[in-house]
Amino acid sequence: MCGAFSRSFFFGRYSDMDQLLTLLGNYAFPIVCCAALFWKMDKDQKTTQEYMEKRDELHRTEIESLRQSLDNNTRVIIKLEARLEGEVND
Repeated sequence: MCGAFSRSFFFGRYSDMDQLLTLLGNYAFPIVCCAALFWKMDKDQKTTQEYMEKRDELHRTEIESLRQSLDNNTRVIIKLEARLEGEVND
């Protein structure tokens, strides 16, 4: 009897408690799923962003190395051209 009184006091009539349980059963799972999917999507986005930043930095380093190699090759070709022109004119 005491248990029935406390349920009645907090949840009104028994039908109100049934409605509450029905609402929880129908809507709690989709809400929790949406929240979990949002959290996963946010986590994946941060991980992807970190990966892209690391990849961009590596790409910048590679391009700088290629630029230096190209500059060195250009200097060598200019020197070879000057040397060959000197030999042809002699």
